[in-house]
Amino acid sequence: MKKRTRTVKDEGHPFKIGQQYRNRDGVYQVISISEPNMVIRYGNGRTVESPIALQARIWENIQDGDDGELESL
Repeated sequence: MKKRTRTVKDEGHPFKIGQQYRNRDGVYQVISISEPNMVIRYGNGRTVESPIALQARIWENIQDGDDGELESL
């Protein structure tokens, strides 16, 4: 029996543990995911627990080139 691979659609967010993303504070690495939150670590070592939905919205806006929305957060 094949093991099913989880997709972004299954998870409801684009994040993978160990991968790097960015938000208005800079580049970060995903340390852990425990819905509805995730733990992220910035390059300077600062670690933050943040809602997955918030980081997903910011990441999607950056990918779409809509940095203007970041200013209103």
